[in-house]
Amino acid sequence: MVNMGDAGARDVEVEIDVDRLVAHACRLVRDDPLLLHRFEPRRPDALAAELGRFVSETLARHGVRAAARFAGYVRRCRLSPEDYDRFGHYLLTAALVCRVGPERLVLIGAALTTLRLVAVDGAR
Repeated sequence: MVNMGDAGARDVEVEIDVDRLVAHACRLVRDDPLLLHRFEPRRPDALAAELGRFVSETLARHGVRAAARFAGYVRRCRLSPEDYDRFGHYLLTAALVCRVGPERLVLIGAALTTLRLVAVDGAR
């Protein structure tokens, strides 16, 4: 559980179901014919496993470390900048659906930006 404040209100403890968030993001990727083939189609469980670690570490406030670990997987998938942006959009959409809250949404967005710099822009 992570303790989150609510704009002047008393602190509220909100637990995030990372598995649900990851499952939703993976479903969005699988439904996108332009993106699905990029994520190791012979190992459909790989994205969920890698993404689960990335999101868990990010929400534990280890975004830079999470991005560094997830970067190898993203490089192997050979995502173009456009592919990566689609993937990031799906992950953030899943986070919104799971109601992670603004602070955690910013954490995930910041980690995605770091990951893009390391694994996509830096790999070019």
